[in-house]
Amino acid sequence: MSKGNYAAVTSGANALFSTPPASGYLALTPNATTEPAGDSWGGWWAGATLATINTEYTAGGLGQSDLSKISLTAKVRVRGIPATGAAVILKLVASGDNPNAAANYKRIQFEPNFLAGNDWTTIGGTLDTAGLTTGKGSTYNFPTTASSYEVIVELSGFNQYGTAGYVAYNSPTGASNGGRKNPGFGFTSGIRVEVDDVKMVVTDPATTGYVAPTTPAQLLRNGDFNSGDANWTTFNGSYVSFDPWSEDSTGFMLIKGWDGGIDAGFKQSAISFTSANGNYFTATFRAKFDESYQAGSTIVAFMDGTGGANFKEIDISSEIKKYLGQWHTYTTSFLASTADLTTMTGGAATGTMSLKIQPLNRVWDTTGAAAKSALFDNVVLSQATAASVGPQIAVKVDGVQQAVNSTATLVSPLVGKTTSYSVKIENQ
Repeated sequence: MSKGNYAAVTSGANALFSTPPASGYLALTPNATTEPAGDSWGGWWAGATLATINTEYTAGGLGQSDLSKISLTAKVRVRGIPATGAAVILKLVASGDNPNAAANYKRIQFEPNFLAGNDWTTIGGTLDTAGLTTGKGSTYNFPTTASSYEVIVELSGFNQYGTAGYVAYNSPTGASNGGRKNPGFGFTSGIRVEVDDVKMVVTDPATTGYVAPTTPAQLLRNGDFNSGDANWTTFNGSYVSFDPWSEDSTGFMLIKGWDGGIDAGFKQSAISFTSANGNYFTATFRAKFDESYQAGSTIVAFMDGTGGANFKEIDISSEIKKYLGQWHTYTTSFLASTADLTTMTGGAATGTMSLKIQPLNRVWDTTGAAAKSALFDNVVLSQATAASVGPQIAVKVDGVQQAVNSTATLVSPLVGKTTSYSVKIENQ
C-alpha cells in the first residue's frame, strides 16, 4: 500500500536543500514509520503519475521503434535516505502492465541509487540497452506498440539493503527482487524527494501511421475495436474479441455471460474536442444483449477527461429488454452545461471528456448454460451545437423509448379485463 503523499506542484524553498528551486516542482514526503515490515511484505511505496500518453499512431507506440531515439529524464533531489542509499524510481509503464506481478510487467524503470547530500541530479536516459545501463534502468517486456503509457515517479521501501533477497542493480534484463533493483527507503519519516523538469523526447518520430485528428462526427479513436483494445480501458472481465460472434466479422467488445465481475465495462478517456463545435454530445453503438442477460442497470456515462466524475449517466435497461437476443443501435445524449464545459476545458478552447459503458450488478452463469453475454461494436461519440440538433422529444411506451416512425405493438387484454400501458413524452 502507499504510505506516502505528494503535494501539488509548489515553488516554495525547503530548508533541507541548500539551493532554492528555480521553478515549480513536485514534492513527495512519505512517512513510513507507521508501516511495520511484518504487515507490508517487507516494504511500502509512495508515488505519483506525472503524465498519461495516449498513442496517436495506428500501430500504437510513440512513433519510434528505435529505443535509442526515445529518452525519459527528470531532475531529482533527495533527503532522509538510509546511509546505504536509496533509489528514486522513474517509470514508463505501458497499457496492459500488471503492477501486482513482476512477471507481467510491461515497463521500463530507472532506479539510480542516491546517497546523502545530493542537489538537483538528472536521472533516466534513453530507453535502449546502452541508455538503460548508464541510467541504472531495467526493461520488463516493454512494448513499443502500446495504446498508452504512464510516466510515474515512485519511492519504495521494498528491496531494502541487507534484507533477504536484496538485489543491487546488475543489468537492464538481469534478475530482480520482485521487480526491484537497488536499495529501497527505510521505515522512517523525514523523507523528502523533489522532482522537476520531467521530459520525454522522441527523436525522428514516424511520418507514417499517424492517426488523423478526430472530427465532431467521431470524437473516439478505435470505436470499431478493430485495433484491439487500443485507446480503451477495460475492467473486471471485459475484453476485445475477434471470435465469430460479431455482427460484421470484425473485432468487438465482449462481456462474457459465464464469468467476470458484476460491474465489467469499458471506457475511453482523454477524448479531445473543441468547445466551439458545440455542447451537445451523442453516443451511439451497436450491441447485442443475450436472451438471458441480467443486470441491475446498464449505464452509458458521459464523464470528465480522466473518467473520474460523471456529468450524466443514462440507464438503458428498459430499451435492452425490448431487444434481448438481437443486435440493436442504442443512442444516448448529453447536453453539457456551461459549468460542465468549464470543467472539461478549464476555460480553454479545447477540452477532454470520457465515455463509459458498464453493466452494474450483472448476473452471470458460470455453467454457460444460459446466454447472458453482452457484445458491443461501432461506438460513435459525436458533437454538435444544441441549436443544430433542435428540440429532442422522446416518446416512451412502458419505459421503452420508441424510434422515429416506429410502431409499438400493444397486447389486447382478455375479455372483461384491462391492460394498462404508460406513455411518456419526454423533453431531452
